[in-house]
Amino acid sequence: MPEAVGDDPLRTIATWAAPPASTTATAPDGAAPPVLMALATAGADGAPHNRTVVVTSIDGVGLRFHSSTPTAKSRDLHENPRASGVLLWPDAGRQAVVSGAVVQLDAATSARAYLTRPRQLRLLAWVYEDLGQDLADPWADVPEDVVQAGMRAAVGREDTAPPSWTTFALVPDRVELWRAGSELVAAARTRFLRDGERWVRRGALP
Repeated sequence: MPEAVGDDPLRTIATWAAPPASTTATAPDGAAPPVLMALATAGADGAPHNRTVVVTSIDGVGLRFHSSTPTAKSRDLHENPRASGVLLWPDAGRQAVVSGAVVQLDAATSARAYLTRPRQLRLLAWVYEDLGQDLADPWADVPEDVVQAGMRAAVGREDTAPPSWTTFALVPDRVELWRAGSELVAAARTRFLRDGERWVRRGALP
């Protein structure tokens, strides 16, 4: 039989996302590999956009990720604050799909999270801040040399979060957990629908 899952899908996802102790022990810097999620959004015009984001926290409420503003991602979420994300662990034969509302968290929470990000990403956040309204058009041409010059100009400011850097939480009301099968055993897909404070569990074809 495929792997069994409990009745709290977010707890299951957090367990799946936690790296084995052996992974961090053998990593050059001792850091855990990032948890990546393909995040799909759509703006007011309904056009879909997708990108990979780093999930920095998974708890009983939802999954947190970060963005500067304005970006296509933050613009979409302002116009249509719902999203769907996919997390995949191919070696383990696991996939999670989460869908629901996205909320923007307070500035203090964002500032604390900012300090945990790699230096390169903190510098890049200041590039977004400095370009500001030049990014109002999501398809604006931003030459690579402008980005690199902006990174150099940001040195010395990376220990303070820019005002445009923010934290979002995807708060799922629907979750699907998929587990691989084998030659004679079908894969398993379990759906969860949020009903107030509890999750309603449903089986589904894989």
